[in-house]
Amino acid sequence: MSRNKSRICAALITAATGLALGLVPATADVTKTPGKGPAPVLEDPRFSAQAEMDRVTDRLRPLAENRPEFAGFRFDHAARKVTLRWKGAVPAQIKTMAHALAVDLKPAAYSRADLLKAAKAFADQPPAIVAGRVTRVGPLPDMSGLEYAICAQDVVAAEAQAMTFGDIPVRLSAERSERAVASARWADTPPFWAGAAMEREVSGGYTYCTTSFAIRRNQNPDAMLTAWHCGQRVDWHTPDGNNEHIGRSETGVQNMDANILTGRTYDPAIYTGSYNNGAGDGRTVAGSGNPGLDSYVFASGSFSGASTLRVTAVDQFFPLENQGNVGPAFRTLNEEGVASVGQGDSGGPTGAPFNNDFTRVSARGIISAITPQDGARCTGLVYNGRRCSTIGWHINVVDAARAFGGTVKTG
Repeated sequence: MSRNKSRICAALITAATGLALGLVPATADVTKTPGKGPAPVLEDPRFSAQAEMDRVTDRLRPLAENRPEFAGFRFDHAARKVTLRWKGAVPAQIKTMAHALAVDLKPAAYSRADLLKAAKAFADQPPAIVAGRVTRVGPLPDMSGLEYAICAQDVVAAEAQAMTFGDIPVRLSAERSERAVASARWADTPPFWAGAAMEREVSGGYTYCTTSFAIRRNQNPDAMLTAWHCGQRVDWHTPDGNNEHIGRSETGVQNMDANILTGRTYDPAIYTGSYNNGAGDGRTVAGSGNPGLDSYVFASGSFSGASTLRVTAVDQFFPLENQGNVGPAFRTLNEEGVASVGQGDSGGPTGAPFNNDFTRVSARGIISAITPQDGARCTGLVYNGRRCSTIGWHINVVDAARAFGGTVKTG
């Protein structure tokens, strides 16, 4: 995929990929049962250090996240403490639990719902002074307003450095970056798992994406999440010789870059190892939740494999190449400087250890896009022209599942 710099900055790139005929996939396992011990990616010491923060956050989620005053969680790795921000008076039940769990309560000028609504409106129709230049917009870390970023080569007028949008303060971030670009394991069998490679035939070859988490729906059959940009109303198969039908995509939700596959069976399990790993590296999905700011997660695309990432921004809306603004999403960074999310990973799962249990996974997101970086070396399956990045963009999994009338399927 070749784009000049200004065009790349006009929209993030999707992480779907196309390859010519003749790719040799990994061999399928004869049996498929999730492993029982800790998966290598879940044994990253950063997850161990974060375990208690994950535990207390998951205790508070059911009480806090669905209330209109909820603003967000933030992880302080130095102090190993969680901060919960809240708009207005904190209900006694939440205050009591937060105190018992040693969670810091801090006020927020705006709730998550307030800032999500404002960020989407800003992304869809930004002020004329910055129109066509916005690469992302989302809440400030302290939930006191919005922050937006522009392309590296752009300059904006002084009055655009700090302004209001409706009644919400908006400031320009000091960062300057390119916009994001969108980013399939290879011989999965039903019931299908998150992180599996999937292909469909296109003119001159095949295009590839990745499966995400299975969801359970009240009035409809179970389904599997993936990315909208991978294609609508198309059939997906496994890349190897058995050519298993994984499912057919629906119309999906374009402005969330989310879609579902239906027509087969889907298990609450995820591949957690390298791009060519087998079922032995699979683990059970036991929970779900949108990630906290500065928490660690792992992405597990079928081209790149699993890698640990830090969440550097939450509840973001960003322009995706040929698609318009999408969100709410979170942005991640590979702190080792490894370009571990890339094309072919689109639609794949982002997760974290479930509570203190490093043998099970909690769903966090759907891989949507990458911010392109010149000279970045891809990991996993590498081919000429594949683009990868240290910066990834992921759709909030709870919001995506809810958009299809469901919840993440757990086992």
